[in-house]
Amino acid sequence: MSNSYRRNHFIPKFYLKNFTFDGSHLYVLDKETIGTNRLSVKEKSPKQICYERDRYTLFNKEGKHSPVLEESCYGLYDRTHSATIEYLTSIDFSKLAWSVETQANLHMFLRLLFLRSPISDDLFRTILESMKSMEELGIGLWNSIANEWVTDSEMHRKVFEDANMRKALRPLLAHHSIMATKPSSKHDDLEWRIVRRETKQGKNLAGDTPIIFKSVPNSMDEFRGALVIPISSERSLIRIREDYDGYYHKELLQDLTILHQSKRFVVSSDEDYLHFVLNKYLEIQKSESSGSLTDFIFDRYG
Repeated sequence: MSNSYRRNHFIPKFYLKNFTFDGSHLYVLDKETIGTNRLSVKEKSPKQICYERDRYTLFNKEGKHSPVLEESCYGLYDRTHSATIEYLTSIDFSKLAWSVETQANLHMFLRLLFLRSPISDDLFRTILESMKSMEELGIGLWNSIANEWVTDSEMHRKVFEDANMRKALRPLLAHHSIMATKPSSKHDDLEWRIVRRETKQGKNLAGDTPIIFKSVPNSMDEFRGALVIPISSERSLIRIREDYDGYYHKELLQDLTILHQSKRFVVSSDEDYLHFVLNKYLEIQKSESSGSLTDFIFDRYG
């Protein structure tokens, strides 16, 4: 059996494919090479980046690995979310319908995109440490020998500390947070919108940290706030005030922010534009104002 499933993508390949220049390859900036004499912008395929070996792979006591989480869980979600993102990137705007199903899939896509990534590790650890029972995730523990539900908090704690269970709980936490979270009144006036890239220069950048939050979530009930995420080279998804009629979308600021917040990889279908954004970013860094990019993006949206 091939071990290819052990290359666990925390940014789905279907998402990265939306930023390819030929359907199979994209230009990739490795941020670790910025400021060195080996600056790297290379052609790569989506399968070559934004992955971590065995991030979702399950192991038994003998060390044998299982693809069930990668293939049957994340694979299932990726197929569903791929169809939703494909709809939003290809639909004629005049025919766009924000159905309940589309919005539900987007909520899950964004939560899972965040939780499957290394950037969420600290928050995920904090959430698990605060939990006393699996029931807080909507599930219980059953003792098949004693034929009864497990109520011992120590046993629940052992489950939380199990390496395999910690991997399996990420998608469960994403799903449960949607079902259990009541929308905050402070987000009642926000709605989904799609914006098309209007300038002739360049294509949207994406990266290994693609969601631009107005306020980075500190808990799972903060995912309904204002955000921007590029979903293809030409379109971005935003959540903004429903009473905001204008579409003054700040494309360069979005691209600069994607570059700024990405941990290592930044991608584009346009190599020249990627270099252009990088040079602009280096200029901004010299003025020490890169930390304000997100504020500039949301000063009219959020």
